Amino acid sequence: LPSFVATTGLLGGISLIIFLALVFVLNGGKVISNVKRDNTHALLLSSFLGSVYLWVSLVFYSPGIVILALAFLMTGVSLGILAKTEKIKILTINIFKNAKLGFVFMFIITVFIISLILGIYIFSQKYWSEKLFMQASNDFNSGVDLNKVETEIINATKFNKTDKYFRMLSDVNIIKTQNLLLQENVTTQEAQIQFQNFYGAAIKNARTAVDINGPDPLNWMQLGKVYELAVPLGIQGALEMAINSYNEAFFRSPADPSIIVSKARVKMKVGDRVSAKDLLNSALEVKNDFTPALFMLSQIDVAEGNLKSAIQRAEQAFVSSPNDIGVLFQLGILYYNDRDFDKAQLALEKVVILRPDYSNARYFLGLIYSRKTMVSDAIAQFRKIEEYNPDNAEVKRILNNLQNERPALESISPPEKLPEEREKPPIDDR
Repeated sequence: LPSFVATTGLLGGISLIIFLALVFVLNGGKVISNVKRDNTHALLLSSFLGSVYLWVSLVFYSPGIVILALAFLMTGVSLGILAKTEKIKILTINIFKNAKLGFVFMFIITVFIISLILGIYIFSQKYWSEKLFMQASNDFNSGVDLNKVETEIINATKFNKTDKYFRMLSDVNIIKTQNLLLQENVTTQEAQIQFQNFYGAAIKNARTAVDINGPDPLNWMQLGKVYELAVPLGIQGALEMAINSYNEAFFRSPADPSIIVSKARVKMKVGDRVSAKDLLNSALEVKNDFTPALFMLSQIDVAEGNLKSAIQRAEQAFVSSPNDIGVLFQLGILYYNDRDFDKAQLALEKVVILRPDYSNARYFLGLIYSRKTMVSDAIAQFRKIEEYNPDNAEVKRILNNLQNERPALESISPPEKLPEEREKPPIDDR
């Protein structure tokens, strides 16, 4: 309820205040003034206090629709008893004295009942579709078979078609396409057919999300991500479509640096490092400590063989801004790439002091501690990361390795790339 004004506007907030004032201030005095020691008063007092408790719970917590329904139910009971005991006035209007007025009234009531039944039907469909989607999301994050996840989302779309369902369907199709590209035991003809099916479905579902809710930048981001997948494959038009989709997303959300980083990533895939650098620097103008931009800039410096000069630039920036978290993180990553783990440790330790929830800084700091056989310190870092990112499977595997006295990245890198060599930072920057 504290967010009621934000979601319903000023008028909605005022209506809520008036409702609560009428229920509790005016009627509360009447409940208290009714001091009769009989069953009616006991029921009145208990229902009123119950409704107060439930409404207070709704204000301070988010207990769900059942508690909300009970709050209205208990409020209705207390109002009904007040009416029965004549503590509140009742206005009775007999509309059937006038035949025309009675007909109009019955027509309105009939429309209302039909609308109510239709509303319950629509709500039930949406509730069931959301339940199916949540199950699909849980299965998706748990690594369940993608075909099962896809079926669950498709079933959800049968009851309610929303853009987020089709975005997730597109994600499933993207992963299927990526898995197909990694397979070696598939014939060329079979691979082509499967690629057309998976990739075609990814585009179709992303476009459906855009059609349903075009103003949402997430849908354009999803469409850009689909086309970006095809850029390294040299598919004609994929580069332009990816950039155009990201431009549409940025037009709708110009304060989101992740969109600029996505465009830079596309440029990197075609070898245009100059444009990528310009884009990454513009992303840092939007958010000066945005991890993906800093991370990719460091990778470009390494790829271009400019590691030493990049470190020198970062050190100069650090001198002028010793508490700039973005500069400190990039400096730590550059030192890490240069295998100067002592300096990297000092830089990253300062980052987590200045901002304890900086999970990517803790990630590399934990790896440094692991290298130096400071296992308990490494475990402490990854446990803290787990608090901020409870669904991250890689963090859980690293913790399991450390607790069993194994190297932090055992069975992770390889087969995955080393963290400093990946396209994205190990932890999502939220």
